Amino acid sequence: MRQRRTGAPGAHGPLMIQEPFSPAGAAWLRLPLFKEALPLVLTPVLLAGWWYRYSLPRFVRRAYLALLGLVILAFGTLCLSRAAHNVEQPPQWDVESFWLFGKVAAAGYDFYLPSSFYAVADSLRAAGQPVSSDDEFRQMVFDPAVPYPPVTMLAFAPLGAFDLHTGALVWYAALVVALVAVVLLLWRTFFETSGWWGLAFTAAMVLTLRPVYSTFAFGQTSLFLLIALLLFWRNRDRIPGGVYLALAMSVKPIGAFFVSFPLAVRQWRQVLATILAIVALVGVTALAFGTEVLTTFVTTDLVDRLPETVFTTHVNQSLLGILVRATDPDASSGSPLWNPAFLAMSFAIVTLTFALAVKLGAARSSLAIALGVPAALLAYPQTLEHYGVLLLIPILFLWTHQKELGVSPVAAILFLTAEYALVRADEGGLAFFGFALCWLTFMAIAIRVIRHPTASVPTPLAARDTTAVPSRVTIPPGAGLPPRATVPPRVTVP
Repeated sequence: MRQRRTGAPGAHGPLMIQEPFSPAGAAWLRLPLFKEALPLVLTPVLLAGWWYRYSLPRFVRRAYLALLGLVILAFGTLCLSRAAHNVEQPPQWDVESFWLFGKVAAAGYDFYLPSSFYAVADSLRAAGQPVSSDDEFRQMVFDPAVPYPPVTMLAFAPLGAFDLHTGALVWYAALVVALVAVVLLLWRTFFETSGWWGLAFTAAMVLTLRPVYSTFAFGQTSLFLLIALLLFWRNRDRIPGGVYLALAMSVKPIGAFFVSFPLAVRQWRQVLATILAIVALVGVTALAFGTEVLTTFVTTDLVDRLPETVFTTHVNQSLLGILVRATDPDASSGSPLWNPAFLAMSFAIVTLTFALAVKLGAARSSLAIALGVPAALLAYPQTLEHYGVLLLIPILFLWTHQKELGVSPVAAILFLTAEYALVRADEGGLAFFGFALCWLTFMAIAIRVIRHPTASVPTPLAARDTTAVPSRVTIPPGAGLPPRATVPPRVTVP
């Protein structure tokens, strides 16, 4: 989708926000050479430096730490400058769209009716507020109305209390907070035992992943989804994990895919917690917006309203998006969602992933969820390229559990470098291949683990730092060994 500038820049606030970052802006990162080649150079340097940090000379370690700081500053500035630009000139996709969703909800209209959007837009224009009126915006926003479940509107409704620029400022403030929360959660989950070094490395790996910048460029909710899934990951063997699953589904429908994992390992109490949390969220939604919107949502075929461009745009990096662009189906054949090839292939992906999750069991649920992330990205028909932020879960899991997964450091560096390169190449136009590579890699690992159980299993919170060299592996008595095998009283790799 194209990004248009709508409305006049703010007189004071947005300009003051942008000024501190513009002079130090990282425009050089947008040059073609850096956009395409940077992951091929920077990613392996960051990974190799982290892996061998304990064996590096002191001056090299200091240089590596300085590199981490420079990367965080440059890519952090890139995200903040984009946020400041979008506050000053809110783009149609998707800041103005979300703001308009909030305006329709705040006005008390049924946000699943296109007539509600036309009525609210007319009243806003009469009040002197800028609302896009071009044909593409009407076809993509007004005519299909809200494409999300009713509970998602709880996040957008507060924007209706502000004008467009103030709403954009509030929205991007929330995105910055979400970015900080993502870095802290990933650090706590995978690198906490490494202290500040681990925090700096986590921040660098997050900020250099292109979908993070894309999330800021579009003003999207992918970081909120990632937070919910990280909290589910950390509580996947406990009841609160079900609540976090419900929150993930309330952010984006793709979150529903992950309900299959407590089902696969028979975590019935967690499934019940998910159901109860969804019921509670629906109740809050009914109180906030009335029951009519729930009725309209259930009785209206929202899928048929979606324009075909939702699937033909290069931003759509789902399996369906790739098939639609490759085959160019006749518009008269109906919604692309019923594409037979897509239905067959997505069914195969979901079924195989679920079967492997059942085989892995509760003891290896972390590996099952890591496999499920790219599977969901492939099978969900509206996976846009910024959904790639979810890849941070499986790739950092693989990086920190190489020994348990039977992956060598060289293979891990090559895999992560390929992932970072694919999701960045062609402005996200090759992200699908990154999703596919991730799924195939974890499928191969899962099959090998099932056929040849490893000596240890990742802890529930996966919080250990296994990237240090030398590393320490403690083998539980009898784990993964034949019934009559014995384990020495102390097995520690120095």
